[in-house]
Amino acid sequence: MDAKNIEKLVMKAKDDIIMEVHYRLPRKVGVVAVNHFKQNFRDGGWLDGDFRRLQMRKKEKPKVLWKPQFSLGFGKSKSD
Repeated sequence: MDAKNIEKLVMKAKDDIIMEVHYRLPRKVGVVAVNHFKQNFRDGGWLDGDFRRLQMRKKEKPKVLWKPQFSLGFGKSKSD
């Protein structure tokens, strides 16, 4: 290898590093951040060190334990 080839390799490596730092790396970091954020919602809390549950919404009601087993005929058309 002569000096010109080494210089070309160094310049190519420099361009690759600049391309990685300015374009590819921010996109990869953004994708990882969005995936982490979405996973926190799927898990129902925040995972920043230790797991912290999300607070319940004010409008959220507890689940109904009893549901009627019969129909009162609501929502049926008169032709049935």
